[in-house]
Amino acid sequence: MSSYFVALALVVLALFSLRFVNSPEKDLASENTRGSQQDFNLEAAEELVPAKSRPVPPAVIDIPEYYHDLRLSLLVRDPKWLFAYWEINPDFWRDISQQHGRLARYENITLRIMELANEMAYFDIRVGNLIGSWHIQVPRPDTPYYGILGLSNGGEFIPLLMSNTVITPRNDLSALGDEEWMLVSEYEQKIIKRIGLIPFDATSPFMFRKDDISKDGDHDQKKQKP
Repeated sequence: MSSYFVALALVVLALFSLRFVNSPEKDLASENTRGSQQDFNLEAAEELVPAKSRPVPPAVIDIPEYYHDLRLSLLVRDPKWLFAYWEINPDFWRDISQQHGRLARYENITLRIMELANEMAYFDIRVGNLIGSWHIQVPRPDTPYYGILGLSNGGEFIPLLMSNTVITPRNDLSALGDEEWMLVSEYEQKIIKRIGLIPFDATSPFMFRKDDISKDGDHDQKKQKP
């Protein structure tokens, strides 16, 4: 009877010890799981990173109100509109104030738009500021203009800055209506003219060669006569 209890005790002890022993397969599976988790962490795309953990981009830098510059620039917007922007730095304005006294006031700062045409017309715009910009409607398309920033009081105008010159585009169709096809030589032009594939009456560089080509063609025909 005693041997029976001893055997039973040994069996229970063996089962109890096997419960706490890890099998090699279990250890290998655990290592594979940890390795896969590490690979996933290394290969994770940027899109999977939470937004809170991403670096915050730097704040946008505000454009300064002025650059301590001395400039008047003129740009073309369309056939009837120009755009001007300007800046008069404080040092230059201080010198102007000392030279012209009471005339050097903000309310006297005027932008004069000059038309470079036969009439040489101009018109004034009271801008009243050392720094600014202005959309300007002009009377003529396809016309050169430039601007002068100055002091105006009554009939007196003192120029301070002068802009670049711009040309407004035309507001109608171009008089050049045909395409300009490249021809390699004058000989090929004569051949195509005789075939009649190109209308030489159209407005193109061929117009300037039409008379010459006709003369050459007539001269060739005269040579062929017996």
